[in-house]
Amino acid sequence: MRIIHPRSKVVFTQSGENDAQTGPSVLGNHPILIPMKAGIPQASLRWNSILSETRVQIDPMYCILSGLWYRLGIELTSVEVKRRRLVKRLAIGTMMLIFLGATLLAHPHFKKTVSTKLGTVDVTVVYQTVPSNEIHAQKAKVGTFTTPRAPTLTLSGELKAGAITLPAGQYTIGVIKNGDNDWTMALYPGALARGTEPDMSKIIKLDSQFTTSHGTAEHMTIDITPGHGKQEGKAVLLLQFGTLYLAGSLS
Repeated sequence: MRIIHPRSKVVFTQSGENDAQTGPSVLGNHPILIPMKAGIPQASLRWNSILSETRVQIDPMYCILSGLWYRLGIELTSVEVKRRRLVKRLAIGTMMLIFLGATLLAHPHFKKTVSTKLGTVDVTVVYQTVPSNEIHAQKAKVGTFTTPRAPTLTLSGELKAGAITLPAGQYTIGVIKNGDNDWTMALYPGALARGTEPDMSKIIKLDSQFTTSHGTAEHMTIDITPGHGKQEGKAVLLLQFGTLYLAGSLS
């Protein structure tokens, strides 16, 4: 008996020999699909008789491996698509990290603490350095309380700031824009979370002096210093942002 593989045209004989042949190949009324190549002797073919016909029994392991290889071809296509997406995302993420790292190196931000004693009251200012980008000041809305990174002023006791009495506690330092060249130093009771709109009825405005003739601070600077001009002889809370120089009386 000879069995012919329909694709490779390999002829299998009961003795295990094979040769090439053209033309259709069937066993009974069923096509024969034998995933074997010419030149492989006998390969694990066994002959059995069933229902008065002869069938070919293929090595189960060979069938399993062949099926897995076909399935693997499909899976590899899916894996390749996922791999390319992953590489693209990693590339974008790496570029963002490089950009962020360069920005941080160019503008290091760190927390600073300024403390002094006014009479018997301990006064402490805590703030974070930020680049003095005056575009933010230009875009600020008139009449609103603006606080750059929410710096704080802490008083250990009650403090008289001219006609204003400041109870002991913590305050958020901010500024109020009155016009292009007019700003007022202001305090908000308590710590103000970033992005939170303050209750303007609680804002405390300090007696302030504004100028742009004190040079340029490349990074925001907050300090407690002796005043000058109309604030001569007083302690002032100073905030300088670029060329914007603002002082509010604390005594």
